[in-house]
Amino acid sequence: MKTTYSVTDAQQNLPALMQAASTGTPVKIETTAGKQQGAILLSEARWTAIQQQLAGQEPEDELHHRQDFYRAWGRL
Repeated sequence: MKTTYSVTDAQQNLPALMQAASTGTPVKIETTAGKQQGAILLSEARWTAIQQQLAGQEPEDELHHRQDFYRAWGRL
């Protein structure tokens, strides 16, 4: 299964995308509509782990980790 979908594909395949995300495969939904931003579909466990990791960082470290995180997701 690919990991990047258009909004239309995501709407048509939402149950399958949610299943993929729940098994650990992040899914990126891209949009080309003006200023709208895309989205990332993650499992709840993965989201919780990211939040816990960010909460345990110093403010300067958190900024760097967030920047690294956003750069990594941009490469999907």
